[in-house]
Amino acid sequence: MGAIVSGSRKLKKKLKRLRPLKRKDMITRMLVDIGLFYAPTLGNPKAADFLRVKEVPEHVIVRVMQGQQASILDEG
Repeated sequence: MGAIVSGSRKLKKKLKRLRPLKRKDMITRMLVDIGLFYAPTLGNPKAADFLRVKEVPEHVIVRVMQGQQASILDEG
């Protein structure tokens, strides 16, 4: 029975299984990124409408737009 050493393949595989991806749906991830890109130019309501048309879940839109608005307030 081998010991797990920091840097071993066994440890890396174990840690990889323990840390799932933040967003598993790549299409939704890309659409959210596009919506965030549009938000400063078109405004949050238009960006949110874009995401709704693309059928992004409402709870994701709310969370992203609140985060976007908070980051704008922090910069200002």
